[in-house]
Amino acid sequence: MRQPEPPAPPRPGGWPFVGRAAEVAAVRSALLDSTRSGVVVVGDAGVGKSWLAAKVADDLDPGRNLVVRAKGTQAAARIPYGALAHLLPAGPVRGGEPRLAAPEAGRRLVVAVDDAHSLDPASAELIADLLERGAARLLATARTGARAPSPLAPFWGADPDEAERRVHRLELGPLGHAQTAQLLEAAVGGQVEDAGSRRLWRVTRGNPLFLRELVLAGMLEESGGVWRCAPGPTLTPRLRELIEARIGGVDERERLALEYLALGEPLDEALLHDLTDAAAVGRLTGRDLVMAAGAELRLVHPLYGEAVRAGMGPLATRTRLRRLADAVDGAGLRRRQDVLRLATWRLDSGGGTDPDLLLRAARIAWSGLAMEPAARLAAAALEAYLARPERRPGSAGEAAALLATVLHFADRDGEAETALGEVAGRLLDDRERGLHAGALGLVLAWGLARDGDARAVLAEAAATIGDPAWRRHVLALGAWIDLSAGRVADARGAVERSRELEPAPAPFAAETGAAEALIGAYGGDHARAVAIAAASMDERARWRDEVPIVMPVLAQARTVAHLFAGEVGEGLAATAAGLDLVEEFGRWNRVEASFCGWRAHLHRLRGDLAEAVRWARDGAARIGGRSAMFAGLCFGELASAEAQRGRAGEAEEALRRAEDLARPAWHGVEFSLALARPWVLAARGQTGEAVSAALAAADDAEARGLRGYAMFALHDTVRLGAADRAAARLTALASQMDGPLAPLCAHHATAAAARDAKALATASESFEALGMLLYAAEAAAQGSAAARARTLAERCGNPLTPALTSLAAPQLTSRQREIARLAAQGLSNREIADRLSISIRTVGNHLVMIYERLGTSDRESLARLFTNP
Repeated sequence: MRQPEPPAPPRPGGWPFVGRAAEVAAVRSALLDSTRSGVVVVGDAGVGKSWLAAKVADDLDPGRNLVVRAKGTQAAARIPYGALAHLLPAGPVRGGEPRLAAPEAGRRLVVAVDDAHSLDPASAELIADLLERGAARLLATARTGARAPSPLAPFWGADPDEAERRVHRLELGPLGHAQTAQLLEAAVGGQVEDAGSRRLWRVTRGNPLFLRELVLAGMLEESGGVWRCAPGPTLTPRLRELIEARIGGVDERERLALEYLALGEPLDEALLHDLTDAAAVGRLTGRDLVMAAGAELRLVHPLYGEAVRAGMGPLATRTRLRRLADAVDGAGLRRRQDVLRLATWRLDSGGGTDPDLLLRAARIAWSGLAMEPAARLAAAALEAYLARPERRPGSAGEAAALLATVLHFADRDGEAETALGEVAGRLLDDRERGLHAGALGLVLAWGLARDGDARAVLAEAAATIGDPAWRRHVLALGAWIDLSAGRVADARGAVERSRELEPAPAPFAAETGAAEALIGAYGGDHARAVAIAAASMDERARWRDEVPIVMPVLAQARTVAHLFAGEVGEGLAATAAGLDLVEEFGRWNRVEASFCGWRAHLHRLRGDLAEAVRWARDGAARIGGRSAMFAGLCFGELASAEAQRGRAGEAEEALRRAEDLARPAWHGVEFSLALARPWVLAARGQTGEAVSAALAAADDAEARGLRGYAMFALHDTVRLGAADRAAARLTALASQMDGPLAPLCAHHATAAAARDAKALATASESFEALGMLLYAAEAAAQGSAAARARTLAERCGNPLTPALTSLAAPQLTSRQREIARLAAQGLSNREIADRLSISIRTVGNHLVMIYERLGTSDRESLARLFTNP
């Protein structure tokens, strides 16, 4: 029975036309080229040929073009003039073949033909005659690989050289990721998470038709103002019909080959031939349903596998999986991926599976950061070990530790603690005790916010484990946890104790190296942090299988190091690399949120506040409503960016969410919350309180050894107009940090404190050279270089920071600008008086002067001047 279509997600309007601007321009230019007879757009089914051609036709000037439309179909192809019947005279034609009516003088006839390869011969002959006589221009679409009707072959079919001289041929490929993201956001009318748009792009291979069907199936779900990609894909009946129509009729052997590929791709060609037959596989390859990559075969599109699997019953699925497993097992497990596939097929086929095989496969999946397969296989291994008749745990301790680690990063910390509890007291050796303690430490500290319990677990393990290598493991993870809590000195001590246990196996050396890189990043030792991270990544082949999670930690260290050095481009590249590591393999919410938050901070440094807001929202959507690590980072960055845009209400709400969801133990990774408070206060007009909050944040950061954050907090004091209170401290801090940013911040502070216009101009130029345009604009404004400041501010989208408010109203005093900004936010005179600790009468007198100097008379006019839309 046919199931009803699920409701479409709420969104304004219909499916939009976006993402093909360059292609539209190319087709339009080719169509209007007087040296040719028109253009044919060629591409695969669903790639958007008809969509594109219709857009071009719709945009043609009707005063100069008469567009007549036709469509080739298999049904009409058997009827003479079937495709053009609606355009021909209704009565008998005298004196020869029928012809299309000529347009009036001054208008060009454009024949727009969709699926021109399916035209009936008579219609094709008529169109060819028009083109030959120059009486019309052709705007056609055709399927890749389809033969042109004989009359039109000279224009775009049989002879490529001749056809190119007569009709332009444009090969339309799939959408790229950027085009896909643009289309998705236009479709849902809101921001789509980067990971979600990438996933849909990969699943659909940029096919707009498939993309539309998945969106209509509910693959995008709104969360916190951002549309996220749901697990799936979910095949609607419509999408399944489209794919099955593309696959077409297949015989029994061909269907069997498709089923094996759908369940096990990629498959060795020889293996698939043994399971089916070579002739059937050859026919599928010839029809572009199967493609070869070396000696392996796979379906040409991921959704083909989804459709084939959806049509298989449970019994057939289990039977095919068992045969696949037997075939691979019989041929010998020559590659690592053979182990992973064999274990998965055995598990999915419902038969008994060796727990050692399951655990080995789980490790392989985890080494590739494939979270969901790793969790499933590790859970099955643990269950199998615990179910042994002799009731001995076997390798259950290792399985439980692996499962708990994966569940932790999947935000399932309660389940992770339960899994570890199942084997507590039954651990066999130092390896299992070390793995168990490390996993439990991460779960307790990062997942369940029980920092004290985590430290106790790791301290006991470090004291009782005899094997130096496994002591080093727990010390390194303890250093990670200390750094996340902002205990830089404790982390450094743990690393020093770890170093005393040399030599160490590569995995434990990598864990220690990651801790050292983080210490360097947070402590302002930029060069050392980047060098350690690079060296460790160069050695990843030696440790990736055992500790793959070190890879995103190293990417985090590189990101933070570049952030504090002011190397915006390198920092953005590091965040992109970190996201690329994990976003293909399930929902790594915690890890992805961190890179989104730091990416937001980097964009904020660059002065691109709109992009900063976008990435902060992306990260915040991964946090959702949970109290989770990096909530302070993401919501704090959102608050800072919105405040600097002059959107006080949005900034206050983001700060409230940050304070509600951030956990106080995580000072090291949540310091953006402390950096946001001054900017929210400044947006509310409380500049004095903002300066005090920035100085308090600097004190806290310095006390914890977080020099990079101390630098930002002190420099924010400069940006807020109190350079004299931060200049000396920034100068001292700059001597303890490397990289270009700290010395520049100190120079800016000294120049601003001395009101040295020449030195401020130099600071502005230096900030611009680093790509930090907002900072450059502020330094220019502080040096009274209004024209330069205004130009730079415009490149940043006209932010509204205290240093730049003079650009909006240079004729006002600083106090008047402060009152004007609060009035622009809709505050009453009494509310302004209470906030600034002045009298209502004083507020009223200032407003009179403000209105007089600005030539306005109400708060609405002030709002247009002092707030961003």
